[in-house]
Amino acid sequence: MRIPVRLSPEEQSLYDTCSARVKQYFIQLSRDANGDALDMRDVFSRISSDPEAREVQKAYFTMQSIQDRASEKFRMLEDIFRFLYGEQVLFFTGTNIMAREICCRFLIPCISIHSMKSERKQILDG
Repeated sequence: MRIPVRLSPEEQSLYDTCSARVKQYFIQLSRDANGDALDMRDVFSRISSDPEAREVQKAYFTMQSIQDRASEKFRMLEDIFRFLYGEQVLFFTGTNIMAREICCRFLIPCISIHSMKSERKQILDG
């Protein structure tokens, strides 16, 4: 089940600023691309030669970080864990960093792509 969360005013403001920066750069790129479809790979390919592309990449990663680690997500997870106390819960995150933060904050085991097969089995069996 997906549960939508709202960004805090500070998170929303920073997200909007970064989003506007990324959009502005894509508008400029699209003028130079003669109608070709563009994505972030086009920005990443320019990083070594275009300082502006580096700034856009930072803005993009900031947006992703805000999406991944919005403070409201932690509050929502706390509510879910309280509501489902004693139940087995499996949740998915967009990044390993978010998974680790959740597991450290709530003192629960974490399974990621880096987990050994035996570790995964032990956690799931538990």
